[in-house]
Amino acid sequence: MSNEAHLQAIARYGAAWHETDPDKRRALLAEAFAENGVFEDPLDYVVGREALDAHMARFHQERAGARFEVTSAIDIHHHRHRFTWRMIAPDGQIAVEATNFGTIDGKGRLLEMIDFFDRVSGS
Repeated sequence: MSNEAHLQAIARYGAAWHETDPDKRRALLAEAFAENGVFEDPLDYVVGREALDAHMARFHQERAGARFEVTSAIDIHHHRHRFTWRMIAPDGQIAVEATNFGTIDGKGRLLEMIDFFDRVSGS
């Protein structure tokens, strides 16, 4: 899989995290995330595209107005990637800083998105 395809999958995945319209979010995930993909962070372990969509919907309910920013270059080799990101709370404070590692499948969809929290604030 090309680096460009990998970058596009990550961009669509990021857009899905920001999308509050369920139909638009599902369409982005269909393009970006494998049907049997895994999302994992220190708080959650989610398997499958539908489960990730439900997880994102809960995120929007619990943290309405929060947003994510990529804070580093996206390093890619073979089918793996890594980058850092942060979550900005609605009040503008940085709530989480993290590092993501992941993989992409042969169809250009993310197969794993694994986050390690580097710093969590009181937000």
